[in-house]
Amino acid sequence: IRPGERITAELRFSNTGGTTWSPSGNNPVRLGTQNPQDRSSPFYTAGSWISPNRPAVVHTTVSPGGQGIFRFVLTGPRAYGSYTETYRLVQEGVTWFGATVSFNIQVVPWDLVYDNTSSNFSVSGSWSTGTMATDKYGADYRWTSTNPSSTASARWFLNAPVSGAYDVYAWWSQGTNRSTQARYTIAHANGNTTVTANQQTNGGLWVYLGRFTFPQGGGDVYLSASAPSGYVVIADAVRIVGPY
Repeated sequence: IRPGERITAELRFSNTGGTTWSPSGNNPVRLGTQNPQDRSSPFYTAGSWISPNRPAVVHTTVSPGGQGIFRFVLTGPRAYGSYTETYRLVQEGVTWFGATVSFNIQVVPWDLVYDNTSSNFSVSGSWSTGTMATDKYGADYRWTSTNPSSTASARWFLNAPVSGAYDVYAWWSQGTNRSTQARYTIAHANGNTTVTANQQTNGGLWVYLGRFTFPQGGGDVYLSASAPSGYVVIADAVRIVGPY
């Protein structure tokens, strides 16, 4: 799971005792956090959980011999690493009971790639599609001729999944006809930053452009064709990793 990402968990327990489980009343049966008992979970999801230490209440009245369902949403925390989420049944005001159930969850960064075929990619001006380069990302790439007065540009809309700082990378296919002054402009929370790349080298790999802060749902990378004439710029893929 990644920061801000949501996944649904469902636990089913058989009522092997002699007491009916109820979702309401003075002593409802709920799922509670363990290790330690009643801890606040880093995966707490407002609107899904009852409270930070109570993920769910039994879905309906469950008689002895029946099965109770507990369904809830886990939201990835900002801190990366390995987590163990442990739960147990509790009849509020009466007792904890039954076996403990544990999830081992790994929280990892978002790693998102936007190719030139992505719906997040667009161009202005005249661009052609190329397929010949062996070091391209995916099936093809876009290219256009450079000119100091050119207004042609390519745009990758990042749509950052959560607010934070992300490492930004670009991928192109190299060649002697590529521009040595390909201008990538990153639009971020603190303004715009332009990074100049030499597309005659470092083709076929992720080239680091820098770390930038984006708001949730925001962020753009632009590639301009405004550069010395006689070359082309390659718009292929952009990648973000984070947040950090």
